Amino acid sequence: CNWLEEGDGLTCSSVRGELEQMRSANRMITNLIYLIGGTGLIAVVCSIIGIMYEAINRKRKQIGIMRTLGVSRNNISSIYIVQAVKYGVFGYILVCIIQFALGSYLDTSWCHAMMGIETSERLFVVSLGMRLSFGGVIIVLCVLSGLIPAYIAGRVEPGIVLSE
Repeated sequence: CNWLEEGDGLTCSSVRGELEQMRSANRMITNLIYLIGGTGLIAVVCSIIGIMYEAINRKRKQIGIMRTLGVSRNNISSIYIVQAVKYGVFGYILVCIIQFALGSYLDTSWCHAMMGIETSERLFVVSLGMRLSFGGVIIVLCVLSGLIPAYIAGRVEPGIVLSE
């Protein structure tokens, strides 16, 4: 366009600038979504660590009794890792249900009209691959966040706890 306008004095228009603006806005929105998601994942990890640590502190005597009865440290630790994964899976299922319900609501024709969107296509669809990969990340993070409290639970000494 610049060459045509300079050389022949013709006027021309290009959608290149508009495409670059759209790409820039798309990158900004994507980065914002990553920031929100990352903050949410950090909150999940911190919450699970806190919940598990509190559960271990409440159940120190039960852990001491299990250790006295011969339950190994690894078995006690695995109990708390499984519990952390259960919390994560429950939360993940709850988020999937809410996302599906909210996406179905936002994909109605009257909601599109209210937002000023002129399309009949579904806009709020999350692919199965993305759901599965997010679920895998959640499970890995739950296992990792359960390791520290599980390690603490496995290190409980029965003699000290039962004498308290």
